[in-house]
Amino acid sequence: MNGLENILREITPLSPEDSFLVFDRIKESFDFPYHYHPEIEINFVYKGKGYRRMIGDHTGEIGDLELVLVGPNLPHCWANYKCKNRKTHEITVQFNQDFFNQSMMQKNILKPINNLMKDSIRGILFSTETAEKLKDSFLNLSKMNSFESFIEIMKILNELAVAEDKTLLSSYSIELETFDDNDKMKVIHDFVHKNFENKITLDKAASLVNMSNVTFNRFIKKEWGQRLSTISMRSE
Repeated sequence: MNGLENILREITPLSPEDSFLVFDRIKESFDFPYHYHPEIEINFVYKGKGYRRMIGDHTGEIGDLELVLVGPNLPHCWANYKCKNRKTHEITVQFNQDFFNQSMMQKNILKPINNLMKDSIRGILFSTETAEKLKDSFLNLSKMNSFESFIEIMKILNELAVAEDKTLLSSYSIELETFDDNDKMKVIHDFVHKNFENKITLDKAASLVNMSNVTFNRFIKKEWGQRLSTISMRSE
């Protein structure tokens, strides 16, 4: 499954009605495991010197200010390492998958942001200077109403797009065309996990992802490399 088989697939709390969500937290430690999700994410970490950043195949120790853009389905996490501070401020912005609508992103005024999103598939680390410049914007996001935060986030994205000293982190990226397959596999995995004690019919499993039985068989063989009998499926 394109290198994501043993990595946690996070289901974010974003609903179809959300453009984005802002998470503002004071943390004693980073304990969420290495994971991925289709949503693009900005991570701002304040007073986290000594934590370890893992993005794709990149690892690095972070400084007092951290600002990273993580592209869709790129595995990532921040982990306890040498940090002694137990009041690290983490602000995460997660965007709905359709927030960066391609028809809109092709407009001249948004092309710098569109280019930024393209580069995000490898993860982007911004300079301490850029993080410092945007610190107040991030710290105030959770205090704003929805429309105010939307305007502020667009300003942040523009600043990130034109910022100098960006560093691409991972030597690889996840191909965009794998997104739909990843989502289908998540649906199937969750269904099997919840119903493993029962007989799971081929018809039912295939219908979950709108496939015929034959197509579903081929899909499972390609993604899991095993026959359906190994997960106790049968046709009705």
